[in-house]
Amino acid sequence: MLILLGAVSCSDWNDPSIDNPRRSLSLTTKQGEFNSAGQNFNFNLIKQTDIHAQGDWLISPFSMQCLLGMLLNGAQGETSHQICQALGYGTDESADVNIYYQSIFQQLPTLDNTSNLLIANALFAKQAYPIKAPFKDRMKSYFQAEVENIESERAWTKTINAWCRNHTNGLIPTILKEDNNASIIALNALYFNAPWTCAFPKSNTTEELFYPESAAPRKVKMMKMEGEGRFFLLSEQAHYQLISLPYGNGAFSMYVLLPKKGYSIHSIIQELDFARFNQACMAMRHPGMVELWIPRFNRSGDKSFGFNEILSDMGMPLLFHGGDFNLISERLEAFSLIQQNTAISVTEEGTEAAAITQAIGIGLSDFEVYHADHPFFYMIRENSSGLVLFAGCFTGEDGA
Repeated sequence: MLILLGAVSCSDWNDPSIDNPRRSLSLTTKQGEFNSAGQNFNFNLIKQTDIHAQGDWLISPFSMQCLLGMLLNGAQGETSHQICQALGYGTDESADVNIYYQSIFQQLPTLDNTSNLLIANALFAKQAYPIKAPFKDRMKSYFQAEVENIESERAWTKTINAWCRNHTNGLIPTILKEDNNASIIALNALYFNAPWTCAFPKSNTTEELFYPESAAPRKVKMMKMEGEGRFFLLSEQAHYQLISLPYGNGAFSMYVLLPKKGYSIHSIIQELDFARFNQACMAMRHPGMVELWIPRFNRSGDKSFGFNEILSDMGMPLLFHGGDFNLISERLEAFSLIQQNTAISVTEEGTEAAAITQAIGIGLSDFEVYHADHPFFYMIRENSSGLVLFAGCFTGEDGA
């Protein structure tokens, strides 16, 4: 779906006509099928996350897809089948899937010169767990991944945390503690920093009351803008309003879904799917005049969110128990934990966000691993394909 943005009557806006024409992803027919299947996975992941999360949450469906795409290259048999089924890929399409990811990695950062989007992949292993050459070659060729065996135990945690810090502009500086039991770790990093096409005037930002669903009202810093609505796209649905706030040249946008009075954001999320969301987008129009209020908010990257139960419920229990990843390393027993660290800052100027998705693998050993809402929903996605880069839920209960 291609959304064309109209002219803007805004005093502080980024003119996309100045050496920065809007671009779209170029996908083959087969790659378009993979993308559509991935959108179904995205919304399933969003719904499952909202069920399991407490308070505000932020995930990166695209980062999770990238990580699972990497692991697919190391999986065999029923383990491979489960990953393919969850992502909507055919079990005999792994070669085409790799080319799809390779194409996405090459194109996505080039769509908007004013937006900084970085994607990085890596697989680190301790010295006692050699990575098989065919898997290593596919990671480097298709995922541009850094694959390295780390000799020193003391360097293990330091190297991985430094990689995460360097690939998220410091938003996520640490994902591993010194006492971790990881033997192999697969990583995807996603970093996004973009200015609004039309910035919110800082002088308009004031404290206003925010009304959480299950807590007392509290004051937040509310960014405000009003004027002609040719710049925005708005969709009126039965239970909610949907607005599109573009970044840069309009290749990327934040979509904010605001429930109407009497409806819960969580019930709306559970009813949402790719088809329904697309219908709402297709119904978008430029409003005549708009008075827009959005909280200024941020989330630090020090909190992690585990996906073991969610991914198992989505049909991939073999990722964690009894899976076959022998194509990665003969000494890889299982992936004990898949989790994400995410960070976001939404200000008057734009948005900076990052995600690290990691799969922590344990080797053949005696280790045991223990691993333990929001009045509007938002996502950041690439508009020509619908790729969901980030999705989150802000309840107003965790600070702003």
